[in-house]
Amino acid sequence: MPDVLKKMLELHVVSLLVVAIVFSFGSPSTAAPAAKQPATKQTVTKQTVTKQTAAKDESDQSEDEPASEHLRKGRHRGRHKGGGAHPRRDGIPSFRSVKQLDSLTAVQSAKINRILKEFRGVMAPLAGKYRAYRKAEEESGVETDAGRAMNMKDIREQMHILRSQTWVKIQKILTPSQKAELQKQPHGDRGPHLHHNPNALPSQHDSGRSFSR
Repeated sequence: MPDVLKKMLELHVVSLLVVAIVFSFGSPSTAAPAAKQPATKQTVTKQTVTKQTAAKDESDQSEDEPASEHLRKGRHRGRHKGGGAHPRRDGIPSFRSVKQLDSLTAVQSAKINRILKEFRGVMAPLAGKYRAYRKAEEESGVETDAGRAMNMKDIREQMHILRSQTWVKIQKILTPSQKAELQKQPHGDRGPHLHHNPNALPSQHDSGRSFSR
């Protein structure tokens, strides 16, 4: 009887050992916690996107240039020889030259900026229409289209009226000495004659982004 108990006890111990060994090898190993990804790459990417967004916003704020080079050259085609832009003959100085007056105060500059912003908002569509008519004329090779000629003349007159009205507003802001300073500038900026020309077209500077500089 003692031998039987002894054998049973040995078998029980062996069974417990087997179970312990099986459990030890069969249990899943505890996985080490995943290391956190370094935030450097993510930070650099975020900074890059921010810079790209800022650059796009700055680009979107830049203003269109509705007047093209051929728009101004068309006025003098066949009447002058030699290259380069010709002086304006309507007596109105370049609005860019007004912006560049050293004597402008901050208050004057702010008021002029508002006036020129309104000017550009109206001038851009007019210049775009004129450019479209001019392109159609060049592509068709026909310069005797009465309807198109009348439309182009009407646009030129609107442009001249708009420039004149804008100049009147600006003059109310300038001092007498500042007006005299503009009159002393080279004719390339203000035009050699003081009579009005209804066919005068805006220069690229007076209808484009240079006002914001």
